[in-house]
Amino acid sequence: MTIRNGQDGEDGLTPPSITVVEEDGTYYWAYENADGSTDFILDDDGNRIPVTGEAPRVRINDEGYWEISTDGGQTWENTNVKAEGGDGDSFFSDVYVEDGILYLVLADGTVIDVPMTAELSFDFGTEADTLYFGAGESRTLAYTMSGAENVTITKPDGWRASIEGEGLVITAPAAENTFAETEGVISVILFAANGQSLLAEQIVKIGEDPDAAKVIDFPDANLKAYLVENYDLNGDGEIDTGEAAQITDITLNTAYSTDDKKVKDVTGLDRFEY
Repeated sequence: MTIRNGQDGEDGLTPPSITVVEEDGTYYWAYENADGSTDFILDDDGNRIPVTGEAPRVRINDEGYWEISTDGGQTWENTNVKAEGGDGDSFFSDVYVEDGILYLVLADGTVIDVPMTAELSFDFGTEADTLYFGAGESRTLAYTMSGAENVTITKPDGWRASIEGEGLVITAPAAENTFAETEGVISVILFAANGQSLLAEQIVKIGEDPDAAKVIDFPDANLKAYLVENYDLNGDGEIDTGEAAQITDITLNTAYSTDDKKVKDVTGLDRFEY
């Protein structure tokens, strides 16, 4: 089960406000009506759904009303709430950890606190502190996860993040989306069957990775040909800054002493660290 923070409604419409109501020490899923009142969301047996259970999903039906599903999308109940224009509400307005407690702040200001546990684990499958994306780029991470009964994903505005098959798919907002955030944190929240939780986070950003190897430009074709022939470690027909960092000396062999192969411009060698 996945909840997506800030998931836009169909055609950019705003879904009904799903909230949490506490009763007798237990939090239950509910939704807020237009008049400000709240109704508990019930499962197929008419029971209230605790926060640790299957989270509700929303969609717009053919008549233009929001519907809620409590069984993972198998059946849908009409809320009689008409879909109206908007940018799409965020399911959580904030997620943070303090003193071993995971705090979930809903869009209406409700705060849910859930104890964390070491029995859960999640790894994004990358050692990078920050993942850099091009505008509109999608990337699939080979994540690993264990012990989770339910999974919730939050992300920066305009980004998409979802578990699809065995991969965590993250998509950066398109360049045309000027209202989207260019950087932020993808948060994966795991819930165990006993209600305990784990928070895993990955920083994402639109832009070039400052630590990534960059291709070096060599205006002299003969110089480039020699370097590629002898030092192109990844076989891509280029010399990048990562390969240049491993070169300690350069000696042109006799084949490059003839007029047709003579090097006349050493521009680009200034990028080497030898």
